[in-house]
Amino acid sequence: MTDLVEISKSIHPSLVLTPLGWIFVLTVNIVGFRRAELSRIKDKITSQIEKLYADLEEKLSLRSCTESSLDDFLTTKITLIELRAEQFKKKSGYELISANLLSDMRSEPFTWLAETRDLKRSLMDFEYKVLEEVETNYSSWLFESWWKAAIRIFKDYWLGFVICFMSLCLYVYLNR
Repeated sequence: MTDLVEISKSIHPSLVLTPLGWIFVLTVNIVGFRRAELSRIKDKITSQIEKLYADLEEKLSLRSCTESSLDDFLTTKITLIELRAEQFKKKSGYELISANLLSDMRSEPFTWLAETRDLKRSLMDFEYKVLEEVETNYSSWLFESWWKAAIRIFKDYWLGFVICFMSLCLYVYLNR
C-alpha cells in the first residue's frame, strides 16, 4: 500500500493531463478533417450525377444517338461516379449509392432511348431518385451516433493510440 502512495506522489498530474489533451485535440482534428474530406467527395459525386443527367438529356434528344454511343457515354461517366462512391465507402464505412441503383443508372437510359415523349420528366425523376439516395445515405453517416464514430476512429487509429499509451507508461515507469 505504501508503494502506491509513493508512486502516486511521484507522478505529476501534467504527465497524465497533457497526453489526454493531445489525444482529445488529435481526435477532434481527425474527425474534422475526415468530415470535410467526405463532404467534398459527396459534393463531387452530386455534381457528377447532375452533369451526367444534363449531358444525358442532350445526348438522348439527338436523333443520331445509338445504343453503342449511349453505352460508351454511360460507362465512362458512371464508372467515375462509382469510383468516388467507393472512395467514400472506404473512408466512412457507409455506402452512398447502392449497387442496385448503379445498375439501374447503367440500364435505365436504354429504355429512354426508345421513348419519345416525356423524356425530360423521366430523366428528372430518376436523377431525383439517385440524388435523394445519396443525400439520405450521407445524412445517415453525418448524424450517426457519437459512439459509432468513436469506435470507427479508434479502429482506424488503434495502433497510434496503443503507441501513445505505451510511451506514456514507459515514461512513467522509467521516471519512478
